[in-house]
Amino acid sequence: MLPYFPPAYSDELLYSLLARFHRHVGETSPKRTLDALFGNRSVRAGVLLQGHLQALSERLPPHRELTPERLLADSTLTPYLTAFQPADVRLAVRNALFLGHAEWITVRLGLAASRVQRATALRYCPACRSEMLVRYGELYWRRDHQLPGVTVCPEHGVRLQDSTVCPGAIGQHSFIAADEDNCPKVSSDAQDDASIPWMVAKRCARLLRSPPPPMSLREWGERYHHELRQRGFGKGDDRIDQRRLSRDFASWSGEPEMSGTETWLAAMARKHRKAFHPLQHVLLGLFLDAHAPVVEDAPFGRGPWPCRNPLAEHYGQPVVQLAGTHHEGGKLIGQFSCSCGYVFSLAAVPGSKPRILDLGPLFRQRLRQLVGEGAGLRTTARALDVEPGTVRRHAERLGLDAPWTPLKPRPHVPRSPRGCLPPAAPARPGVQEGFAGA
Repeated sequence: MLPYFPPAYSDELLYSLLARFHRHVGETSPKRTLDALFGNRSVRAGVLLQGHLQALSERLPPHRELTPERLLADSTLTPYLTAFQPADVRLAVRNALFLGHAEWITVRLGLAASRVQRATALRYCPACRSEMLVRYGELYWRRDHQLPGVTVCPEHGVRLQDSTVCPGAIGQHSFIAADEDNCPKVSSDAQDDASIPWMVAKRCARLLRSPPPPMSLREWGERYHHELRQRGFGKGDDRIDQRRLSRDFASWSGEPEMSGTETWLAAMARKHRKAFHPLQHVLLGLFLDAHAPVVEDAPFGRGPWPCRNPLAEHYGQPVVQLAGTHHEGGKLIGQFSCSCGYVFSLAAVPGSKPRILDLGPLFRQRLRQLVGEGAGLRTTARALDVEPGTVRRHAERLGLDAPWTPLKPRPHVPRSPRGCLPPAAPARPGVQEGFAGA
């Protein structure tokens, strides 16, 4: 147990906190510092992500309450780097950082192959530098200054400066604290608060502190597809006008227009088959915010829509996305899908009632449980909030040994060939064909 550990400053990076510990205790050997902090001299110093958090937490003073969860959420870039990842990926990253190394995680998250390059040097803001010296008497590395793709300070709008500390060139086991020598004093002007670099920095910093609820890649793709169509980028029944999207995005961002169908922007507008860098999500989100929805391209109103599944914890909450549209009988039909598996369709006609397409896995799981408990038909129907006939049909489809009377088999009635009338009934005695008994 360490008798001393420095207090964390506002939004301080864990790398910085460990580096200040190394400096404050007057240690000269990086290996001995690793031994004191982790009990393992082979631990690698991570800037974006730090592994072996469980071992570190167990050696810190208990009154500080620096649990692995708190270290992960408050002192690393993990919340930002996993902000748009599914729940299972977030859990895998969490477990890996608690118990092991962090090197493979950048590959797992697709960051190693991303075109968004991380800075080679630790960065600092000249305005923050002055404030740190006045308030704390020393400098430290801030988390939101190290976000890949962010070029200005989210607090001041001042362009970030490269320090002389390059983690890749100083050894993988060293923690280097910020000071006035490796972060020299420079002057820099703040940007307009409406500039895209500053908006990007503020949005990324917000993700770092408050990431969105986890969603699958399919759900993110459906959301962007729907929101782009809402803003007039639709083409045909269910496609996106990629040429117009590329042109308008270039006009908004001030960057050259991206051509081709394999750009990250075109891929994000389609079904998501891979994870995208958080910066790309941020750019597309800001672009959507800058374009108001088009009224005529929202025949079903503004989404997301409330979940209709009474068995889901989020029942009634606006979490349902428009999965697609098609025309049927001259009407526009929208298919709505929730993350809980509940799917229904609705016609773009006033007063149209929803048609359930899939009650979802929660319904089937609860039905199996009730049947196994020997619940009656009407009791089961009330618990599932459906009609008894629906319960019968689904129990039969699932092959459940239900305690109630099964459905009677329906007689098979062959359909008449199209364009042919069924045979006429024989005429009653005394009545001539074509007369009504005059």
